[in-house]
Amino acid sequence: MSEPTDPPIPDMAEGLSPIGDGRYELTHTLSKGGSHAALYGGTDTQLGQPRAIKILTTSDSALRSRFLEECTTTMALRHPGVVDVYDVGTEGDQAYMVTEMLRGGSLLDWVRQNGAMPSRTAAEAILGALNALIFAHMNFVVHGDLKPSNLLLTRSGAVKLTDFGLVRVFEDLEDHGYLAPEQRGGRTQVDARADVYALGAILYMLVSGKEPSATERLDAGALQMGSIPDDILAVIEQATEYVPDDRYESAQSMLDDLKLRLDSLPIPDADAPPLASAPAEPTLNFGDLGDESSAPRAVPLLPPKATEDEAADPSKLTGTPAPVNQRLPSRGPPEEVEGSQLFDPKLYAVAGLAVVAALTFLVLAISYQFLLGGGPQLEVQSYPPSLIYVDGTYVGQSPWKGPVPAGTHVIGFRMENGTSGRQTVDVLSSGGYACWNFRSNRACE
Repeated sequence: MSEPTDPPIPDMAEGLSPIGDGRYELTHTLSKGGSHAALYGGTDTQLGQPRAIKILTTSDSALRSRFLEECTTTMALRHPGVVDVYDVGTEGDQAYMVTEMLRGGSLLDWVRQNGAMPSRTAAEAILGALNALIFAHMNFVVHGDLKPSNLLLTRSGAVKLTDFGLVRVFEDLEDHGYLAPEQRGGRTQVDARADVYALGAILYMLVSGKEPSATERLDAGALQMGSIPDDILAVIEQATEYVPDDRYESAQSMLDDLKLRLDSLPIPDADAPPLASAPAEPTLNFGDLGDESSAPRAVPLLPPKATEDEAADPSKLTGTPAPVNQRLPSRGPPEEVEGSQLFDPKLYAVAGLAVVAALTFLVLAISYQFLLGGGPQLEVQSYPPSLIYVDGTYVGQSPWKGPVPAGTHVIGFRMENGTSGRQTVDVLSSGGYACWNFRSNRACE
């Protein structure tokens, strides 16, 4: 009996079927990643917004599960420097992830188009990536496969990271020059210092215009590049030390050092190409909403200038103030409004009762969920006692138990010695309960 084969990845010529129960239309192929994955441009038909849609096509259910787990983890990373993930799901042999569409290309595209990047511009790009990476590491997420092609640019030149954790999905990835030495040979269990190495190697590529090879060691000998400032070379060398303990201890340490050196770097020439590929992202204007006649009009702050006839005879003025020395005719007392429409006691009484009822309902709901434990509950255990995080927010020390919204949550722990870990757990709807023990690395018994 022959081994099952994966269905082919659809191509533009074959026609692209919508995915997500028809919600996401696929319009064109952006890239293909090996035999399983492809990235498409498309549209969210419910919102009418452009989207990037990564599709994994495989009959391997374990591979699909790993893909969905990593996508769900990335979904919880809400940061300006991380590409937003809007939706994940499965459809037949396909698993998919829907993200925002960025139109500025990648750092790799920029270098291929413009050549080596000015050192100050490169440092600013890496600082943007480091800010996002620090946030990810605080949430116990290691990227593991940083390279210039997954550092994307907005049209205004901001850097955003994408493809978090996918190195743990596709375990057969080939070695490349941005992988830390301890990652090569298919090893995926690494810590945050692997990401530090990758950013150092990316910085090298940006300022040199050359991609490092998997066998190249970025030491002082390899970094003899006369036109590159010593401050940039020092950062590259420190970040890409062969032994993890000799590198920056964290992304924060690398960011702090690079910031201190930034002012010493030369300002790019006026004709140097910027990271921005276009003006800032367009903002909504009233003309986008339909007929121009429906748009609000600007109200002039001053009345129109009087014509010669109106100036000679003020009685012909239309909409202009009366001359200072001319008294306005008396209009008498203001007219009374029939039915006391300005104040209706019954209306105020009904509104007051509605507010009281809403507040009462809110108090009862809070009492039920938080005081009586009626809502979904999550418990996290670890030993020795450690700091506990839920969805990136510190909630207390272990053992910890508390109410959470129903759904999928990313929990993590951090000990005093720096040991940390994370896990994705599902908490059912009202009355649901989940418990995870990091010491045994399984659900509580």
